[in-house]
Amino acid sequence: MITGDSVETASAIGQQLGLADDIRAMTGQEVDALTLDELAKIVGNYDIFARTTPHNKLKIVQAYQQQGNVTAMVGDGVNDAPALKQADIGVAMGIKGTDVAKDSADMILANDNFSTIKTAIEQGRRLYDNIKKTILFLLPTSFAEGLIVAISILLSQPLPLTPTQLLWINMVSAITIQLAFIFEPAEPGLMQKPPRQADARLMNRSDALQMTMVSVLIAGMALVIFEVMQRQGISFAVASTMAVNIIIFGKFSTYLIFEHLPLLLRKKYYSPTQWRMSRLD
Repeated sequence: MITGDSVETASAIGQQLGLADDIRAMTGQEVDALTLDELAKIVGNYDIFARTTPHNKLKIVQAYQQQGNVTAMVGDGVNDAPALKQADIGVAMGIKGTDVAKDSADMILANDNFSTIKTAIEQGRRLYDNIKKTILFLLPTSFAEGLIVAISILLSQPLPLTPTQLLWINMVSAITIQLAFIFEPAEPGLMQKPPRQADARLMNRSDALQMTMVSVLIAGMALVIFEVMQRQGISFAVASTMAVNIIIFGKFSTYLIFEHLPLLLRKKYYSPTQWRMSRLD
């Protein structure tokens, strides 16, 4: 809590809010007496900053940022404007907030209710997870199609998939799967997870390995089935249709297989709550 009120008033409010069992407070004068580097080392040890000026608020935000934190500043007055502008996410009160505060903020809290911020963060995390799920589900199919075409060309073999079939697979995957992920609810315990690092990538090494494994499995199954059927004298149309079916159903069966792998492997390469497949008993 950063406020212009006295230490006693701010501490009493902090106790009512349950900020901490043993509230530690620092005054604006004490903030002024410290350099930015000195403040950055101890800023996380304090719960309340009282009798602060606009410069103090700005300095406190900068101290948190210097520690590598992503900061969010909530304010409503003109004196909050510098800190709102400096923070990674500036949140202004929509009802009681001044125009200066609103102009300096990145987000306006329309109902002045702090619980709305929690809801917004939860929705943001849900959307991030769903985007990642969509990528992890759709890209292996595209990679598998590319592998099938590349291997067939390198081996001077007929292409198992026609352009129309490739277009059909991509359209079905892109439309149906993406629509499903749009309405995907948040995973249990989503808000209990620690925040992501500011420099964290959307896809990590485990995700890349996951997509590679699935792509190779799908492409391998489709090529083997197509080649076996061709050698048995089955027509190209039937063999090609079977390859398409393998690509579509191979994706789902691959994740079903990995669901039953030992916990160690599944923890390393697959998030157990990331993919759930319902089975009828």
